[in-house]
Amino acid sequence: MRPRFSWLVWLVLPSCAASAPRPSSSAATRPVVPSPERIAAAMPGVGPSAFAAELTAHGVDPANLPPLAALDKATLKAIMPSLSKAVGMGCSECHVQHDYPAPTEMKRIAAGMWEHFAQKLTLAGGAPLYCDSCHHGQRKLLSRADLPALNFAMDQAYAQGIHRKDGAENDCSTCHGKHFEPHIEDKLWRGQP
Repeated sequence: MRPRFSWLVWLVLPSCAASAPRPSSSAATRPVVPSPERIAAAMPGVGPSAFAAELTAHGVDPANLPPLAALDKATLKAIMPSLSKAVGMGCSECHVQHDYPAPTEMKRIAAGMWEHFAQKLTLAGGAPLYCDSCHHGQRKLLSRADLPALNFAMDQAYAQGIHRKDGAENDCSTCHGKHFEPHIEDKLWRGQP
C-alpha cells in the first residue's frame, strides 16, 4: 500500500505528486514557476566541489569517497578542514573539545550526509558530489520561507541535477526515505522515531 501524504506535500513537492493524493480545492491548479531570485533565496543550488583537488592531494578520490570510518586518522584529520569550510561550521560545532573522537549529534548528521549523499550521488554530468556541492559554505542550505520556490529549486537541483551512482532513479525518496520524511537530519540520521 502506498503511503498517503498530506496535501501540503503535494503542493510543496510536485515531483512526488504521483504518490500523493491531490487536494480537492483550487490548490490543484498548476503552480507558477517562481522567479530566479525567489529560487536562489530558497536554496543556493548544486555545483562542482571546490575541494576536489585538495581531497586528491590527501589521497582521497572525490569520485569514490570511502566511508568516513575507513579513513585512517591522518587522512581524516587532513580532510577535516575542507569539510568544515564546505559546510560553514567550526570544529567545536561537531566535536567535543579535548575528546574529538567522542560521538555527537552533529557528527552523526555529518556521517549520514557523507554516506547518503557524498558517497552515493554525483552531479548530473558525472562530477563528484562533496559537502560544498550543496552547502556552499553555509550550515543551513534551505529556506522554507517560500515553499513553492523551495519545491521548484529542489526539483531542479536535486531531482534533476543529481544522479545516483547505483543507477536507480533519483527522486524524493533518495534523500527523504521511502516513507517521505521532510526532516531527514532529525529523523533518519539521529535515529528518532
